[in-house]
Amino acid sequence: MLKYWTVPLKRSSRNKVRMERRWIKVTEAAHYLSIHPKSLYALLSKGEIAYSRRAGIGIRISRTTLDAFLEEAEVRSIKQQLEGKG
Repeated sequence: MLKYWTVPLKRSSRNKVRMERRWIKVTEAAHYLSIHPKSLYALLSKGEIAYSRRAGIGIRISRTTLDAFLEEAEVRSIKQQLEGKG
């Protein structure tokens, strides 16, 4: 009788490269933005954030789109604060 042994590959911590997915789910995107998923769905329906919808996969949002949205929101916030003080 033959026995098969599986040996886990050993890798040093220096060789580990964590790959982040470019497209993420709505719940992950909501967590990334620190908002409730329903709020994110509202932003998606208004067209404020671009997304991709594929059959069998669902809605996915690009991390670069989320980063751009966060930067734009920060700029708007700063402008509102300056207008309020002026």
